[in-house]
Amino acid sequence: MEDFNADAQGNMSDEDRKRYQEDVQRLPIFNLTAEELTGRSVATETGEDVGEIDFIGVRGDTIVAIIGVGGFLGMGENEVAIPVEKLILREDEVIVPGVTEDRLESMPEFNEAEVRILEPGIRLAEELGLD
Repeated sequence: MEDFNADAQGNMSDEDRKRYQEDVQRLPIFNLTAEELTGRSVATETGEDVGEIDFIGVRGDTIVAIIGVGGFLGMGENEVAIPVEKLILREDEVIVPGVTEDRLESMPEFNEAEVRILEPGIRLAEELGLD
């Protein structure tokens, strides 16, 4: 998956938005709904459990998973936004490749004002207008 040029709010140029939509429609994760992803465990490539998906939202032109990392029993948890196309499905688990737990925990908390929560029942591909 290539990188797309998006600003801090997730907005892309028309050209990048078109390439993004063409590329992500091939990923199996975009055939799922937000409800099918919410609550799934998230791990690193090495199998280190780092948290779970709290919800799925849209930031600008990008669909993001809000992942609760760190903390203990919900206390001190940091919620970070990871673009969904960066995630890999492995059975019931979601893998964040190329990232360590320390890196996720040190990421800045996502900005709630910049993320719109997805409506129930809509597949991620539908949200991007790919159907």
